[in-house]
Amino acid sequence: MRIAYLSVALDQEDFLQLNPAPNPAGQNFHLNLIHGLALEDKVTAYAYAPNAKRKTVSPNLSFVYLARQGHAFSEAKRIASIVNRNDYDLVVYDSMVLPFALAIKHIKAPCLAVLTDNPSNISHIKWSYDYLVKKANRKADGYFALTKGLNTLFNKKDRPYIIEKGCVDIGDPKPTIRSSYLYFAGALFDRYGVKEMVKAYHDFQPNLDLIIAGHGDMDEQLRQDKSIHYLGQISKEENYSYILGAAAVLNPRPVDPELDPYCVPSKLLEYFCLADYVVSTECQELSPQEMENATILKPTLGDLTGLRSFFKNHLDSKKNLINLKKNFAKTDFIIKYSPKTVAEKIRALSLQLIH
Repeated sequence: MRIAYLSVALDQEDFLQLNPAPNPAGQNFHLNLIHGLALEDKVTAYAYAPNAKRKTVSPNLSFVYLARQGHAFSEAKRIASIVNRNDYDLVVYDSMVLPFALAIKHIKAPCLAVLTDNPSNISHIKWSYDYLVKKANRKADGYFALTKGLNTLFNKKDRPYIIEKGCVDIGDPKPTIRSSYLYFAGALFDRYGVKEMVKAYHDFQPNLDLIIAGHGDMDEQLRQDKSIHYLGQISKEENYSYILGAAAVLNPRPVDPELDPYCVPSKLLEYFCLADYVVSTECQELSPQEMENATILKPTLGDLTGLRSFFKNHLDSKKNLINLKKNFAKTDFIIKYSPKTVAEKIRALSLQLIH
């Protein structure tokens, strides 16, 4: 099968050259899917990049970088023209990139939308983007959704779909060699519990360093806080090393009925793949059997992340961690969410789309 994959993902070597570095979440997720599909199919991955070029990575995988030339509607027609000239069997595309979403109505091949978020919940976006993304993606022939809520939001005509919570390729990381520490990696926004996490750490002063990596509005505030170790945005490989070496990894994201039906934090899947001890609020999209491998944070009105209660109950008299649940699900997560496993499910779905 010949697949065109339209997304934000560049070859990793080229992504690391970008300055300033963008949020890596979309890059990591889509690149994992691209490599999974390229295990058996011929994939051409299209993405916007500063310099237009074509790059062959393997016999089954090429990247085509496009320089943006106009507004979203004119770009949509240009993208469709490029895709149609190459006569692909299937088009897989990032639903959050507006020109790609708009292009599908002009593309001859079946189009599979990859649904990763509700645009209404993305920080700093315009109302027009939200409206157009939702409208354009309802024309897809099929859907790959991270959650049931995303499929319900976009798949109004009950077209073929699969729901998979993510795609993680951990590689072979080595743990960091440093003193015992708590670790958080992800989007650095107050609404994700980062501010509350730092405050709870300050107030309870556990006998562990707090290391934070990521990208977002709290960047400067964290950079100035000398009581924590702030790394800024780091590579995927470095992130995995820090997860692997942590005494415990933290996901303090408050329960939010507006966000939760549309999101599985990618860091949570990475945590379960690598960490010995995961400390997290409930994620309703993961099964109870998956979440039972974490020490669960229980937010209250006075403790929005549940971390204050966590420190009260899980620090001994010397401020060391005690009584955490061990994560026994590493192997299951690594297999279930591997690029190979997820790509096989996309191939099975594609049989319903290709006539």
